[in-house]
Amino acid sequence: MSNDTNDRDGWKEVAKDVSNSADAHGFFATLMVLIRRPVSETLRLAEDPTYRDHVKFFSACFGVWLAFGLVVVPRVVTWYTGEALADTGGKSTVLTLSILQYLELIISIPLSFYLYRLGATVQRTPRSYFKFAMIGAGLALLMSVAMQAFRIGSIIAIRQALPEETALAIVQQPALIALVNVVLMAAPVILAIVLNRAFWRLRWRFVVPVALIILAIDVSALLIAIALLSTDGAQALISTIASVF
Repeated sequence: MSNDTNDRDGWKEVAKDVSNSADAHGFFATLMVLIRRPVSETLRLAEDPTYRDHVKFFSACFGVWLAFGLVVVPRVVTWYTGEALADTGGKSTVLTLSILQYLELIISIPLSFYLYRLGATVQRTPRSYFKFAMIGAGLALLMSVAMQAFRIGSIIAIRQALPEETALAIVQQPALIALVNVVLMAAPVILAIVLNRAFWRLRWRFVVPVALIILAIDVSALLIAIALLSTDGAQALISTIASVF
């Protein structure tokens, strides 16, 4: 295995990538190739030394996810039902979600790197894995947006096409709601499993349990972070910082 801290593709270079990404590849150009071949293109870009826009790509995807959840969804609900959703807190909510999202990456990327490579059949550097993880995380966010958009569109279409009672019986069916929620939660995990299996050339019997272990640790850490950020002191600090922007 390569040296994780001293070589030109180690964690020090990851820090440089975070603070100084190049502007050689446009977001939409990258997205188009990823949509056509998500697995092979993610691997190719991770190993491509000329591609340095992985941080910008993820940030753009995260921005789309935030805008969809905090702007688009409330407006669609208000337009369709005439009932405004509760105010989410504006800048404070954006800042809190940003803290949680980037904290999740700080935890999951090194954890995933060291656990997945235990069963790897190829050598990978921290830098290439960081690029790979940022692209994969961006794709997961965009996939979540697309699935939620499809969900909302389907509900509207059903209610427009069928009598009110029949439509409500369908869209408010507990089993259907549970199934949709399971799919929405499972899709990013499945994407991570497929991508990491290809990146590390892992066996299914290794990658699936490791992915579930990483998910459990990740969720536990996020729950702790949410609890800490929910305290009065943390909320006051977040509100103060948000008011500066």
